[in-house]
Amino acid sequence: MHSNNINLLRLLAACQVVISHAIGHFSIAPNDSLVVIFIRMFPGVPIFFLLSGFLIYNAWERDRNIWSYWINRVVRIFPALWFSFGVTIAILYFAGQLDGGGRETGAWVAAQLTLLQFYNPEFLRDFGVGVVNGALWSISTEIQFYFVLPIMAIFFRNLNGAVIATLSAFVINFVFFRLENDGVLSKVLGVSVFPYLSMFFIGILFARFNGLLKFSRSVNPFVFLVMYMALYYLSSYFFGYNQSGRTLSFFASPMLAFLIFSFSFRDKIDIGWLDRNDVSYGVYLYHMVYINVAIFFELSIFSSVVFVVMATLASAIVSWLLVEKPMLYFKRNSAMLAGYSGRKKTAAELR
Repeated sequence: MHSNNINLLRLLAACQVVISHAIGHFSIAPNDSLVVIFIRMFPGVPIFFLLSGFLIYNAWERDRNIWSYWINRVVRIFPALWFSFGVTIAILYFAGQLDGGGRETGAWVAAQLTLLQFYNPEFLRDFGVGVVNGALWSISTEIQFYFVLPIMAIFFRNLNGAVIATLSAFVINFVFFRLENDGVLSKVLGVSVFPYLSMFFIGILFARFNGLLKFSRSVNPFVFLVMYMALYYLSSYFFGYNQSGRTLSFFASPMLAFLIFSFSFRDKIDIGWLDRNDVSYGVYLYHMVYINVAIFFELSIFSSVVFVVMATLASAIVSWLLVEKPMLYFKRNSAMLAGYSGRKKTAAELR
């Protein structure tokens, strides 16, 4: 059992994404309602990026063997992704949506199985909202971060480099979302890692400089919650910052990080079976597929919500038990599979 609340946070972040998409696509509530505003104040994707920066940097620092690093990343992301894609293909086949794709079908399959999950072909535009699984753009962004981290870790070896890297990432984020439009270049940059590096880098800061983590643990999460909500409100309504589900302002992002890590490492919350079984990735992978199914078959709002919740949870549990959990064997033995350790153990570690 984990001694922190990170599994719970990942599950809550995944659920936030599901709820936001369900509210938007099923028109459950108006965007300006207090409930919707509150839910969208805690965007799941930036939280995922924040936790990834923290966890992946720690993993890299424990073992800088590049082969071990990539084995761990590949077995965590791709088997479950490929399994979910197989389910998606089956659904599209029975819905009669795979006819007439031609070469586009092959390109789409190749994109989904590699690094271009954001690609959606024209022949599938009539299915649901027009994008089969639009949530998967962030998987591509996550994988790009895996490429970037071993290089960027050099900057985080000292405080000056870390501050310069993080501030630069915020500048890129600010410029991109200020200039974002419907042009091709903007769309390509929007699914690249660059506009989102700020959240990854804040996670790295908390992993690299233990004082930040100690401070966050010493303060009641409620204090950070109030401060974050105030900064979020000020950023949106006084400075006009468009805090969508993909990004947060320069002011709100660090405070969200303090809130997240304060909650993560203070009082452990027992969530039973879910503590030992991380279904958050599966929830994220499947929910948009089932939202599209509900829209395609024109289910009522109530039936759509029940179907999406039940189908997503069932698929996430199956994915964890049949795919993700068995693949943890390879993660635990990645150093052996790589053939050697990239970092010599200290005398203290050998004892």
